[in-house]
Amino acid sequence: MQFELNRFNSMLAALVASAISVAGCNSPAPEKPAVASKSQTEKASPPAAKRLAPERAETPESAAGVEKSKPGEAAQASKAEPDKLAAKNAPSMPAAVRPGTPQPQAAPAEVGQVDPLDLIMPPVLMTDREAKTCQVKVGDTLPDVRLPTLDGNEEMLKDLYGQRLTVVLFWKATQPYAVEELGDLQHLVADRFADKQVKVVGIDVQDQPEVVKEKLSAEKVAYPNLIDATGSAFAQVATSQMPRTYLVDAQGKILWFDVEYSRSTRRDLLRAIRATLAASE
Repeated sequence: MQFELNRFNSMLAALVASAISVAGCNSPAPEKPAVASKSQTEKASPPAAKRLAPERAETPESAAGVEKSKPGEAAQASKAEPDKLAAKNAPSMPAAVRPGTPQPQAAPAEVGQVDPLDLIMPPVLMTDREAKTCQVKVGDTLPDVRLPTLDGNEEMLKDLYGQRLTVVLFWKATQPYAVEELGDLQHLVADRFADKQVKVVGIDVQDQPEVVKEKLSAEKVAYPNLIDATGSAFAQVATSQMPRTYLVDAQGKILWFDVEYSRSTRRDLLRAIRATLAASE
């Protein structure tokens, strides 16, 4: 009896479960929520930027299309205006003083214009070794000697001096710089200062007369030259080293001299002549 009752309950539970399953299959599926289109969404709500931006009342500046600056920007603009105006009105920097721009070269001195350095007697510069070769110096009197000329006569050195100044050159034909100076003194001094009563005298040391004539002709030298055949005249002014150039006054006093010949010798000799002439005028 009990067994039949349990079987009945099991069959009833199976029928109920089957009925519920059939009912679930036949029921309609729930409808999905409708999705709004993009155009409908834009109409329904404003863009995010518009939603977040606070509403501002229209001002005369905005109505006219002019953007109103912030207080800090206005202060900076007002501060910059005077600077812009000053920069606009300021004269432009000359090209000569701009960094990296080559400076203009000074115009050359006019012909006849006096260089201020020409009014200053240049110093006599030499090494200790050169100084030891000197028998006479500035302030001494150049020894007066009697020497033969190329035509066979003899002359006293002092008789060949100019009335104001004289350049005396001791030279030797085998020394190129001495021969160069021999020719330069013709056009730099003898020709240029002839009207200033300035003369040039050359003294060749220990060369044959024929060699001396050849050098004088080649260098187109017209000023007088004496021949120191034994070297005794040169020994009275120096122990060695030629050429030697002496600038003396009318009495033979040494005003300036040099123990070599170079560009500085030419420059300083001309300055010594001009300075002396200017001081006596």
